[in-house]
Amino acid sequence: MLHSEDGTVATSDADKAQILNNYFGSVSTKDNGVLPHSRRCVPDNVEFNDVTFTAENVASVMKNLKGKTFCGPDGLPPILFKKLAVQLAFPLSVLFNNSMSVGQIPSEWRKAIITPIAKGGLASDVSNYRPISLTSVVCKIMERVVVKCLSLYLHQHKLISQQQHGFLTGKSTSTNLLETLNDWTLILDGGSSLTAAHIDFAKAFDSVSHPKLLHKLQSYGIAGNALAWIKSFLTERKQCTRVGNSVSDYEYLISGVVQGSCLGPLLFVIYINDIAELFNQQCVCKLYADDLKLYMCMNLPSFASDFQYYLDKLTVWSNTWQLNISHKKCSVMQVGSRKTNYAFSLASNPLCDVNAVRDLGVLIDRSLKFDNHIRDIVTRACTRANLIHKCFRSRDTSTLVRAYITYVRPLLEYASSVWSPHLLKDIKRVESVQRRFTKRLPGMGDKTYSRRLTDIGLESLELRRLQQDLVLTYKILFSKLVVNYENMFNVRLHSRTRGHDWKLMTSHSHIDIRKHFYCVRVVAPWNSLNMTVNDLNSVKKFRSLVKKSDLTQFLYYV
Repeated sequence: MLHSEDGTVATSDADKAQILNNYFGSVSTKDNGVLPHSRRCVPDNVEFNDVTFTAENVASVMKNLKGKTFCGPDGLPPILFKKLAVQLAFPLSVLFNNSMSVGQIPSEWRKAIITPIAKGGLASDVSNYRPISLTSVVCKIMERVVVKCLSLYLHQHKLISQQQHGFLTGKSTSTNLLETLNDWTLILDGGSSLTAAHIDFAKAFDSVSHPKLLHKLQSYGIAGNALAWIKSFLTERKQCTRVGNSVSDYEYLISGVVQGSCLGPLLFVIYINDIAELFNQQCVCKLYADDLKLYMCMNLPSFASDFQYYLDKLTVWSNTWQLNISHKKCSVMQVGSRKTNYAFSLASNPLCDVNAVRDLGVLIDRSLKFDNHIRDIVTRACTRANLIHKCFRSRDTSTLVRAYITYVRPLLEYASSVWSPHLLKDIKRVESVQRRFTKRLPGMGDKTYSRRLTDIGLESLELRRLQQDLVLTYKILFSKLVVNYENMFNVRLHSRTRGHDWKLMTSHSHIDIRKHFYCVRVVAPWNSLNMTVNDLNSVKKFRSLVKKSDLTQFLYYV
């Protein structure tokens, strides 16, 4: 059963599809006709005018398609283009060049079939669903080439804020969280406290004003055929929603960028990009697409009024660009041991002061100890592990282990560099999921845990977390990730001590949360690696080195 905001109740798939489609269309934003001032970010002679499609760059995209994904409205499956990449690359490149030269795309490419994805809360409430669009595969191929060229242009001219971590090469939720927690633990280690505000935009992707987005694209030097093509891509789009085998009527959209398209996320990143300019080094912002957090050291009582000033600036920006803030989902957290009675508001709405917040999938409390996060992921992982034993008819060990690796282990390893435990009780708690699962496998009940892992071909979760820390360090130090390593590590290049030439210096920490944070705890294991220049040539070679290295001395429990 599903009910809409006006109380209409739907029980059949057809009615559910129509109610959901009506709701997704209703959250669109009608542009107010005002184009805010947006300074030009590049010189007048710098422009992104066109995209050239060749058989080579089209074939490259087609070969990387995921063959098992669903068809779009045109009914053409991705596997068709993947298998016929060589044969179809040239005719498609001609089609794409023609489309770009006139700045238009076919109307069929502007259709989307919506798959509603529950995002938590009551399953009967339409507002608790996120629309994911299935669009034309042919259009997606063209979009990916456009995204690649446009991303290169933005990168070359340094147009995207370094604080943005969403949908960008070399950045992720982990880089966002690591940069944030690095700042927070340093502040607390220095004896100060901080205030952090987590801001939620209401239906952000669906609310983007097309005229304002195009206005902002022009300020970034995007013009000519490229701008006309993007305008055609955005306007007169229509979508229907599918539930089961039933499909709703089509409805035209007046705003938003397509969730599920290739170009949509990058356009949103551009739209929200200048929000970072509202803040400075005193008040730091971090972005992951529309997930925004602000934090500021609170050394003096006067800093509270400064933080409120930045919140007020955010409100003005939100109203100017018609990207509404969901005040009920925003919160503020006082991080550290100091007790404060600061109260903050956003657009005259008091911000709820919380003791913990879920930030990009990681539960962070004001003490930064991650006990609650570990308890949460272990509970969910145990549930999934039990379901595998209960629901799988096959008793084949390799099949069950493959299911565990696919459905359970990712829960225990997501962003582990951020929350990796150092207390023995927490290490045992995380490891217990794998211990119990392997013990229930056929023929494994009487064997020790270490023997079970050897026979099955698995590694302990603690060892895997340490290996992931080392691989992450390699990626940061050798610019495989877009993170400034100087903010995290002090490198002793070409030191005279034995070992490799990329030794890290150990920094002194006053508190445990800093002492056991990623960029401090990884120093000793990293310095112990016996690696050569050849081992640093690629991530694959370095990962192989780490797999072969004896890291037993850095493990608390096996």
